[in-house]
Order: sequence, then C-alpha cells, then structure tokens
Amino acid sequence: MAEFLGRHDLRKEPAKAQSSIYYLLEDLSPGQSLELLTREDPTISLESTALQLRHRMLWEIVSVSEEGWLIRVRHRDDVESLSLIDTLRQAQESNDRAFANAMHACNAGNVALAPPFVREYGVGYRRFHYLESKFLPDAIPLPGDPRIRAALAALRAEYPKLLEEWIAIEASFDEDVLPEAWEVTPFFALLSGSLAKHEARKENQLYPVWDSLLKRPENAGLEDQLLVRCKAVLAGEEDAHILP
Repeated sequence: MAEFLGRHDLRKEPAKAQSSIYYLLEDLSPGQSLELLTREDPTISLESTALQLRHRMLWEIVSVSEEGWLIRVRHRDDVESLSLIDTLRQAQESNDRAFANAMHACNAGNVALAPPFVREYGVGYRRFHYLESKFLPDAIPLPGDPRIRAALAALRAEYPKLLEEWIAIEASFDEDVLPEAWEVTPFFALLSGSLAKHEARKENQLYPVWDSLLKRPENAGLEDQLLVRCKAVLAGEEDAHILP
C-alpha cells in the first residue's frame, strides 16, 4: 500500500534546501512518496540529489504558482513507465555491460569469448548514438542560455569521435582470424576512459537540461512522444537506417 510522507515546506530556509532535500529523500523506500514546496526552481538541487542517490528517486513538477514550486517525489521502483532519461540510462547500462564483458575477455586473454559482446555493443551503441546525437538533440527545444547551448553542442560533438574509436576496435573482429589480446586491449582501455568521462559529462550537463526542459508546461506531452520513438529505436525497429 502506498504511503504518503506528507508535504515538506522548504521555503523558509532556501539556503538549506539542498541538504534538506537530500536528508528527506535518502531513506525513501518503494511504496513511499512525498511532496516538496520550494521558493525557487529546485531542478539543480533535485538532480544533484538524484545523482547522489544513484537515481533511486524520480520527481515531477506538480505546479508552479505564487506560493512556489510544488514537487512530487517517488521511488524509482514505483514508476511503471520509465521516463525518457531513465530509459536512456537503462540502455547505457546495458551497453556498458556488453563493452565491459568484451574488454574483460580480452584482458584475460580469452579473445574467443569477446565477439558476441562486441556484436552486442556495436548494435546497442549505434542505436544509442543515433538517439542521443541525432534524434533527441533535434527534437528537444534548446534552452535560451547561450552557455548551456554551447556546452550541449560540445558534448554532441563527442559522439562521432567515440563511434570512430569503437569502429576501429570492431574492425579487428571482422577479420577471419581473431586479433591477439595485445592488439586490442590498449584500445579498449583508451575508449573505456573516454566513455567514462563522456558519461560523467552527460550526467552533469546533458540529462539535467533535457529533463528540466521536458518537465516544463510548454513541452507537455513531448516526453511521451519521444519515449515511444526511443523505445522503438532501442528495440531495433529502425535498424535499417541506423546499422551499417
């Protein structure tokens, strides 16, 4: 049975809002929800808290009025349909596992075990690459702040470079004879580092901006439309124009 933990008014001490939000949400369990009332837009504080709590909580703006911002927060396990950002994170985690399995097989000298994971990552990453570097940046309205626009543009420019690095590794497994471990492990290590930095920048710069924009009243309904398309792409329904 759902348990509502009440509405918490954080307007009196806005300077302490960040820490207050964290302590209110750190023990939020499945089946529980609560509301927050803040004086200013709490997006940055909530995204920071979500990152600290490994995205165990999901939040939505209920209303914005003269009284302030009313936010509803729930545990991630209680939300049946994933948000767009959660769907992207889930796909990224799946890709990361395939990449790690391929890299670990090569690091252990068991190159013969790597090809299935190489193929899995190659397909999954290309679908993911299409969504985050082509479809979604064109479909989600850009923010007005030129600094944020510049940061998003710089991040978008990283995708082709990452794909190029992956294609170089992938090509080694397209030959009739598998590569030696020493031929590919350095490139796996380099790309692993690049991906880790890229994903950290996405968590700090890209996802919070997209999530905030999609939650705005003027974009009502847009997230649902994009989510349908994203799930179709990730399921392979558009592979004909995505995969080589």
